[in-house]
Amino acid sequence: MRYGFLDDMRTPRIFSRIFIHDCQRNCGADFTRTTSRTYSFALSESDLMARLKDVVLSLSGGHLMGRATGSFELTSWNEETYFEAEGRKMTLATVTQSFSGDITGDGAVRWLMAYRDDGTARFVGMQRVDGTLDGRSGSFVLETEGDFDGRMARWTATVMPGSGADELAGLEGAGTFGAEHGPSATYEIDYQLPQRD
Repeated sequence: MRYGFLDDMRTPRIFSRIFIHDCQRNCGADFTRTTSRTYSFALSESDLMARLKDVVLSLSGGHLMGRATGSFELTSWNEETYFEAEGRKMTLATVTQSFSGDITGDGAVRWLMAYRDDGTARFVGMQRVDGTLDGRSGSFVLETEGDFDGRMARWTATVMPGSGADELAGLEGAGTFGAEHGPSATYEIDYQLPQRD
């Protein structure tokens, strides 16, 4: 397939140079200058995507950057109250989940939850995920904190530094989760992974 490439102020010059060099070195792509600012070149779609990925890795210091989206389903929820007075209570929720989407695998979390007398709550917890991200298998831990407004739970999650294991070693990232009162939740996590050797 033949593509066009515009080299102007909206395209950082370092991106242009890395992209052209990478395509020529790895695919033998022949870049033809069609005007003073545009090139024409031929690549398969798979080669184009691979070369763009390499450029992003080069510009990010050898890290793969991405955004993981998807959902999880609760597979168990066990919540025990350890303090209660005047309509307020504090609980420990032990929860397991099944992830789908860009992250696939199993999750397990313990949330400390503090309920107000109107039924809303604040919670914090540590969540371990064991599965696959971007085709790599391993595990990592998320530090989570959020709020439940009586109908919807929303929380932020940050990958605990140094928690990535196996092919997910070196994982960094942060994102958000949301769940209506029920067994399903959605997630969106921006992440970085070291480039494979």
